[in-house]
Amino acid sequence: MHHKSDTRTFMRFRTLSVNLSLLLFIGGTAISDVRAAGNSFLEESERGWFWYEDPTEPSDEDYSMSPENSADGDMNREASSGGISPQPSAVSRNSEDVPEQKSGADVLSAIMREKGYAELGEDNIDDVISALPRSADGYIGSSSLGVILPKTLEIAVDHPTSVNVERYFQLQRMTMNKSENFAAAARSIVIESPELDEMGAVVKSLKQRETEERMQKESMDETLHELSGTLTLVYVYNGSCPFCRQGVTEINSLADSGFTVVGISLDGIILEDLHAVRNIHAPRIASLYGIKSVPVLLGFYRNDEAKEPVVIMSNGLLSLSEIRKRMVSLKK
Repeated sequence: MHHKSDTRTFMRFRTLSVNLSLLLFIGGTAISDVRAAGNSFLEESERGWFWYEDPTEPSDEDYSMSPENSADGDMNREASSGGISPQPSAVSRNSEDVPEQKSGADVLSAIMREKGYAELGEDNIDDVISALPRSADGYIGSSSLGVILPKTLEIAVDHPTSVNVERYFQLQRMTMNKSENFAAAARSIVIESPELDEMGAVVKSLKQRETEERMQKESMDETLHELSGTLTLVYVYNGSCPFCRQGVTEINSLADSGFTVVGISLDGIILEDLHAVRNIHAPRIASLYGIKSVPVLLGFYRNDEAKEPVVIMSNGLLSLSEIRKRMVSLKK
């Protein structure tokens, strides 16, 4: 038993020894390769294990002198590839082929550096404005205007001399002229291509809605005109009720549109300004039709057996448009 245990123990240590030897061999080889290659990662371990520096980008001179980009390098590549040289990619093209787009702030900063100005102020702003690039029509670019215009306003507000204020208004006028030119061109474009006019679609939608509303009103007027020949309106009120007095305006509008209106007072106070063919004191109508509060507008159909003889058009104070809608719904 002891012999087998000793054998297993010996085999374990032998395997561990082999693994350690292999690990040390690989590690030693890797470390020697790193040091031989001049890699400073391990050599600069004193700096800490978390240091990082951005790699330096090669300069234009280094790039042009590198073997890969030299004429000899091109010839070597051509020879090694059997006479076929690769086409230059878009990245390797000369930067002069694609003009760099600079913002107004970049343009202004470049002018300030060129002229040696530390900051933009009242004493040098005219010089800077005159150096700003302009289009063929003499206008400063919109991006540059967006930067220089607020500064001229600041100077004009802080030092409102005639020169400073005039300078601001001149640039403001230039900005407005550019906007007007754009608006004129936009109008011309949407006339030629109406599908590009988003505002036109909104206006068209509004016009369509106005047309639909007008048609609905015309249809409602026609329906109400038909109802005026078969429906008598009875306005039940108290002369002392402020809501009843306020509702007279709507009832008079219905009377003026052709409806026959009868006024019935429950408290004996007659509203003289009501446009009614009859305006009487008849309190019994409240118990007859179960009226608990006023004002109430009743509708009595004449010569129409298909309709209920009496309907409640409104109970309480309603607007004229709401009363008209309810009357049209009765027609349906």
